[in-house]
Amino acid sequence: MAGVVLAVQNATDRFETWAYAWTLVFLVGAGTGRWLVGVVQGRGDLAASGAWLIAGGLAGFLVLGVFFEVVVGIGGRGYGAPRGYALAVLLIGAGLVLLGRRLLTARRP
Repeated sequence: MAGVVLAVQNATDRFETWAYAWTLVFLVGAGTGRWLVGVVQGRGDLAASGAWLIAGGLAGFLVLGVFFEVVVGIGGRGYGAPRGYALAVLLIGAGLVLLGRRLLTARRP
């Protein structure tokens, strides 16, 4: 996973993305390995925990990516949204994630 992230960063010359790309390496990478072991060995508990790690890592990547790129402006590329709106969009997105989690857990028996 680290190799994939480094290859993309090298190809795009955007090494500042390490501020949030670590979630892909540590969470998504570990979750993928755990999920694969669970699927191969037929262990649903490992596959489920790996899937949660993957989902958490991708969510962290998305949230931190929006924060660092839009709110902080770490890449130096302006995306046109004033800082006040970017923070509002970030907070609304976080609320939607929390609401979605609540709805998903409410459906389970």
